[in-house]
Amino acid sequence: MKTIDQKSSWYAAKMIKNRPRVKDAVQRDSVKSYIAPVVPNILFICCTRKYIDTLVQDNPGSLYFYRDPERKEPQAIDERQMRNFMLVTSAPEDSLIPLDEVDREFLQGQKVRVTGGIFEGAEGVVKRIKGDRRLIVSITGIACVATCFIHPSLLEPIPENEMGGVNSADNQLDRTIV
Repeated sequence: MKTIDQKSSWYAAKMIKNRPRVKDAVQRDSVKSYIAPVVPNILFICCTRKYIDTLVQDNPGSLYFYRDPERKEPQAIDERQMRNFMLVTSAPEDSLIPLDEVDREFLQGQKVRVTGGIFEGAEGVVKRIKGDRRLIVSITGIACVATCFIHPSLLEPIPENEMGGVNSADNQLDRTIV
């Protein structure tokens, strides 16, 4: 019998139907959750694998967890990536561009950290989009957003040995939903 890790991690689920019911269930169970306004159909929850199984069983056909393409299990999200994503996506919506599909072209820029302004502390890669320098922040294989223009004076390069949760162009970008 396969054992399920009881450690809480962040996971992402695409909500298909009954969104209010699913959100109410998560709130009722006092589970930490997050919905980014720029990607409102994705529910991020910090929970155990056992809770995922229960939530899916109690809400058949309502939500589907993003899965690790190799292990075919719900994909745990790195804590640093999740903090970074929440920092950026909690900014005003008009300062973000949702990138519907994770696009390899946008992830091939310089890895940087923002040193000031509303995105201070955020880490990602820089790419020109629509003529402006923007910070691209993603959760590998799940969601990706671009900020509004960020002045170069507010950016510092991230040394290769500090890369942690910042995505690189070599990361697997498959989006598998099961």
